Amino acid sequence: VLVIDSIQTLYTERLDSAPGSVAQVREVAAALQRVAKRSEMAAFLVGHVTKEGGIAGPKTLEHIVDVVLYFESPTGLDHRIVRGTKNRFGAADEIALFRMGAAGLEPVDNPSALFLQGRQDRASGSAVVAALEGTRPVLVEVQALVNKSVYGSPQRVTTGFDSRPQRGGWPAVERAGRRSGGRGGGRLGHPRHRARRGGGVCRRGRVGR
Repeated sequence: VLVIDSIQTLYTERLDSAPGSVAQVREVAAALQRVAKRSEMAAFLVGHVTKEGGIAGPKTLEHIVDVVLYFESPTGLDHRIVRGTKNRFGAADEIALFRMGAAGLEPVDNPSALFLQGRQDRASGSAVVAALEGTRPVLVEVQALVNKSVYGSPQRVTTGFDSRPQRGGWPAVERAGRRSGGRGGGRLGHPRHRARRGGGVCRRGRVGR
């Protein structure tokens, strides 16, 4: 097994550019690929990411390797997420969760229990939904807050998932609340809405309705 940490620190003297440049990263990654294939050796290339979350360096680096894994650290949480975005040998968009323990990072066998710990039962504005990450269903908590808007047009703010699907969900919530007479009743045309998904997971996952 070969582990390179990080690919941006290696360089070849055949190029005049500095280590970490686009040309150097591309050439070094291609050379390591040839060595790994010839020796039938597994090679792990650790790379930095940009502020936007993409791999630093040329996009061809993702095309050279067989598997791309992102090691994510949700802000304010003690667990880490390994997310696969490319896999030539199996399904992509799979996740694995780890938590820091006395012996280092330890795998989390039940992510749903981790994400729902400390949650109050029957709390207003909170619901548990099933999100699908690759082939793995995960239970996560979705929190919603509705208050009166002081602007001419209401705001729709989301944290942790795509805001486009939830735009069509508010009319359904309003209609269901009026029918049932429950806590979800009331007009939602003008208030300001904020929805948040906990756990720092399911960035691309589908959520059950």
